[in-house]
Amino acid sequence: MAPPRRLRARVRTRFLPGKLACQSPERVAALVMVGSLGLVPLGRTGRDALAASVSNQSERGVREKLTRVVHDRSLITDEWVVEEARINTSPGAQSSFASLAAYFRPR
Repeated sequence: MAPPRRLRARVRTRFLPGKLACQSPERVAALVMVGSLGLVPLGRTGRDALAASVSNQSERGVREKLTRVVHDRSLITDEWVVEEARINTSPGAQSSFASLAAYFRPR
């Protein structure tokens, strides 16, 4: 039997690649989802939590976010947290995060 073909694709969609990977994991060697919010709808509680999270750009808030999204927590250094907090509190960042939080809050 011939080995499965490999396909490398860049897809700009919400969850289709993840859904396909879950349905046929034997066909997927790796999956990178950048900026993804997951594979299932967030629901009101999830949207509220996400809105609160993007509104908290303090060092503590950044550390909590990284702890949720980075699998290997040993990679989260104080330097990374400080740098991320600096970027996220730079001029203009607050209004961007406020817009993002408003997007996630129920309308």
